Amino acid sequence: MSLSRLTSPRRISSSGIAAAAGTYTTGVYSSLRSSLTNYWPLNEEAPSGSNTTAVNWVSGGTNMTSDNAVPSVAGKSRNGRSFTRANSQRMSATANASMTICGTSNYTLAFWFRMDSAPAAGNYGLVSNDFFSTERGISVYIGGDAVPGYWAPLVFLAYADSTSETWVPFVSVGVAASAWTFVCLRLSGGTAIDYRLNSTDAPTKTLTKSFNSSRQRLFFGTRYTAADYLNGSLDEVAMWSRRLSDAEVNTLYNDGNGIDLRR
Repeated sequence: MSLSRLTSPRRISSSGIAAAAGTYTTGVYSSLRSSLTNYWPLNEEAPSGSNTTAVNWVSGGTNMTSDNAVPSVAGKSRNGRSFTRANSQRMSATANASMTICGTSNYTLAFWFRMDSAPAAGNYGLVSNDFFSTERGISVYIGGDAVPGYWAPLVFLAYADSTSETWVPFVSVGVAASAWTFVCLRLSGGTAIDYRLNSTDAPTKTLTKSFNSSRQRLFFGTRYTAADYLNGSLDEVAMWSRRLSDAEVNTLYNDGNGIDLRR
């Protein structure tokens, strides 16, 4: 029997990016893709106003759907998506266990965002789960009025007992308008959270309450299902069903240059 009948060649594009979603175990970042449950490169290049879907690169993953269309923009890596607060733009997906930012297991969420301008008073949602009624989860957002002239990503924690709290992990690290900013949120066993903003780590927060492990909807560009919309851009949103190591987070950040996980 010939070798060609035993193995099927894996086709890689000229850019070094795998040609089909989530099926490749080789490449520069193959080890970093271990336990990668969702990855939206947000590279769709449709004309402004006509983007209705963001493809999940992971095989079997759920695509995101746009409200009011979320157009392409130059991203951190290739393209990203640009949200306009005044147009109530967001992206969402139906409930899926792999997209639930909570539970009792280890977990990692990482993404890049950019504010189009300095936020005014109010909140600007980045990546969040639906946490109405019994659907409780985590929301990462910008709090523009936390301190006058200062803003940074905050985390809203909605627990299974219907209580909630806002975690302000940074007190001296802010976000520059019109600059791409890296966020990485890691959960450890459902009892601890640590947070990275660019190259700065926040102290670990020990949790005394738990989250629901039920399936929840995921949203980009809004803090709630219909409130606190983003005025800015998102790119390279990825989720893992494990806690990435510090070295892996450094690889994702790549000295501020970011990476394309498909390579």
